[in-house]
Amino acid sequence: WAIAVLHAMAGSAVSPNVIAYNCAISACAKNAQWQPGLRLLKVMRDANILPNIISCNAAIGGCARCGRLDHALVLFGQIRESELIPNAISYSSTISSCKRGSHWTSAIDLFRRMELDRASPDLMVFNA
Repeated sequence: WAIAVLHAMAGSAVSPNVIAYNCAISACAKNAQWQPGLRLLKVMRDANILPNIISCNAAIGGCARCGRLDHALVLFGQIRESELIPNAISYSSTISSCKRGSHWTSAIDLFRRMELDRASPDLMVFNA
C-alpha cells in the first residue's frame, strides 16, 4: 500500500519527498519486504531525492529482518561512502543482520568500527 501511495502522489500535484519515501521504505521493512525497500532507494536517487540516514536505516532494517546480510553490509558501506554518518540505528540494524546470518566476526568488526567512529553504542546495539 505504501508504494501505491507514492505512485498516487506522483500522479497528482503533490510530489513525494524524502519523508514520504522514508515512510514507504519503513513500511516495507516492517513487512519484511526488503526488495521493494531497496527499489525505493533507487527510485529516490533516480528522482534526485537524496536518501537520508533514516532512509538507509529503514532499508538496512528490512534487510536485517529478512536475514539479507549481503545487502545490509552494502547499504552500510554506502552510508560510510556518502556524506551521511552512521548512527546507533545503522550499526544495530547491520549488527542484527550479522547475528541472523551467524556472522559473528562481522558483527564484532562493526562494533569495533563503531568505537573508532566514536559512535556511542546504546542498549539497542548491545542487544543486537
